[in-house]
Amino acid sequence: MVRLESLLLVAVSLTFEVVVMGQTATPPTTYYVRNGGSDTANGTSDASAWRTLAKVSAFGTSPGFQPGDVILLQRGSFWNESAPLTLTSSGTASLRITLGDYGTATAPATISRRGDDAGPECVRLSGSYWVVKGITLEDAKCGLHCEAQGGLRTGVEVIGAYFRNLDDRTNDQDPCSGVLFDGWGWQDVTVRNCVFDHVSNGVVVRPASNVTNLFIDQCEAFGGWSAGFSLANVIGGRISNSRVHDVGGLSRNGTCGCFLVSCTSVVISKCSFSGVRHGGGPDGVGIDFESANANCALADCLLFENEGPAVLMFSGGGIPNTGIVLSNCMFYDNNRVPHGPADADSMLHLAVEQPSHPISSGSITDCCLYTNPLSSAAYGGNWSGFNITGTLTGSHCEGWIPVYGEFRHISVGGRGHICAVGTNQKPYAWTGQLTGNAWTQLVGLTNVDTIGVGDDGEIWATDTSYTVWRLAGGTTWEAMTGVLKKVTVGSEKNIWGLDPSGGVYQRNKVTGLWETKGSGMTDIDAGPAIGDAWALSSGAVWRYVGGWVAVTLPGGLSQISVHSDDGTNNIVAGVQGTTVRRTVNGTRFHILPGSLIEVSEGSDGTLWGLDGNNHLWRAR
Repeated sequence: MVRLESLLLVAVSLTFEVVVMGQTATPPTTYYVRNGGSDTANGTSDASAWRTLAKVSAFGTSPGFQPGDVILLQRGSFWNESAPLTLTSSGTASLRITLGDYGTATAPATISRRGDDAGPECVRLSGSYWVVKGITLEDAKCGLHCEAQGGLRTGVEVIGAYFRNLDDRTNDQDPCSGVLFDGWGWQDVTVRNCVFDHVSNGVVVRPASNVTNLFIDQCEAFGGWSAGFSLANVIGGRISNSRVHDVGGLSRNGTCGCFLVSCTSVVISKCSFSGVRHGGGPDGVGIDFESANANCALADCLLFENEGPAVLMFSGGGIPNTGIVLSNCMFYDNNRVPHGPADADSMLHLAVEQPSHPISSGSITDCCLYTNPLSSAAYGGNWSGFNITGTLTGSHCEGWIPVYGEFRHISVGGRGHICAVGTNQKPYAWTGQLTGNAWTQLVGLTNVDTIGVGDDGEIWATDTSYTVWRLAGGTTWEAMTGVLKKVTVGSEKNIWGLDPSGGVYQRNKVTGLWETKGSGMTDIDAGPAIGDAWALSSGAVWRYVGGWVAVTLPGGLSQISVHSDDGTNNIVAGVQGTTVRRTVNGTRFHILPGSLIEVSEGSDGTLWGLDGNNHLWRAR
């Protein structure tokens, strides 16, 4: 039998241990740093703030920051000291140490190494479990240097930081960087909501190091010399919702929007890469899969208006890329400044260092490749190692942005309400994307000929038997009265139709019946205002204002679309052959670039078009 005295002794011992542990745990402290502070103060309030970053570095070494501590730099303060801010302490997974900002000044808290030609970093971080957020790092070789000395480091978050003017173009062998990961290796790293403004490489993982689980999200890089992101030996991670544009220049190492080498299971999704320049040097590409990448993916991305190809797949050192997936991506108007061998003048370029080297492999699914007149082909090099399915190819339409899919008819209501009839004669609604996820089928109706959507989302359609349909409740197709070859919807209150003989009808909203409004028309389109409609007869333009009135505009149009604001401010677009014409307030037509057979203008001025190859385009 256990004695009562023994149980009491154990209870007292446990209670004593908890109290002692509670007494020895140091609660987190917030430290303040600002211009005009004092390094002899304790730093624990704005009134007793420290003055220099050197004080922060020294305190971090001894006695050291504790898990959960917060170091705040005052907004509007500026530091340009002779040594970087050095952060050596470590937090824990549940109590990270934070370097952030405080105050209400418009100007950020800024750390600079301006005038220091040695090219050091603004901040050197060698501890684990840190959050760096809200500050600006500028005028140095590196903004934030994460250096793992003597072992693996983990748990770094960089959030809402601004990196500026880290772009020394005199040394292309070791270019500048915004966030640099170096040393023994890192894991569980996040860079989010950061801007890299004229930074040679926004985020860099050096080949000698490695990062496991790297996540870059909602970042923007522009104006830099080399690449938006340059990753080597990254194992697992994602670059998402980020934008790299207007970067590059002459560099013997080449330039790109994103560079990957020896990476495994890295996904780049919902990003755009544009305006990469090569300056007459190598590459100038959107994405450079340099070599030895495995099971990496590029998904739901836009790559456009780069001087070189959209994607370079290179087997550097004879080591190919394997298991690479390109899916739901849009590649258009790349290779704007061709250079190098003929097969490099393409949208996608696969290259090997030596003819005997193995080629890269993977798959390309549901992508669009639109070549410009300077591109020799959609695919350059030997892509036989890739399984290519569902991919569309065509010629770029200047002044327009392509949208994935093959269609026979388009209707734009405005305010995001856009519908189309596929080449399979099924109706679709736009999801807001430009790539392979751009459309969702409006199920329940087949053999569709035309479709109309209003700026309020009202959707009607006609089929090949001239039956009229309405999408009720956004889910169910209902057969309506009437025999029409086309129905056009300005809004729920303004619906018009055209019968096979050219008769024009307006739907009475009260009775639900079609009222005759004329004859002899070849096309018609309704604006959002009640009673507003425009039509064509033998190519001449007519407008309904209680009756049909001829509009003094050049004739010869084969198709017309109108955007009206309360029936007064009219924007009319049409197609004459394959020439797109557009007028504001019905004065005169302007010729738009591009070669299209149909256009549709929404109530918000959004203009879409369809070319002779059943490809969709959206005006810039």
